[in-house]
Amino acid sequence: MLNAIYEEDFLGFSYGFRPQRGPHDALDALAVGISGTKVNFILDADIRSFFEDVS
Repeated sequence: MLNAIYEEDFLGFSYGFRPQRGPHDALDALAVGISGTKVNFILDADIRSFFEDVS
């Protein structure tokens, strides 16, 4: 029920914890964005410790 309420508020490039969207979809969108647009920078984030807490 909450998905129906909040789904319209999410931005199109939001992939975390959304139905029908996952990490592979995010990577596909990133690949399309990088190849179709001039990219000046890419941000690299270390999220390794996050996955230590996920069962």
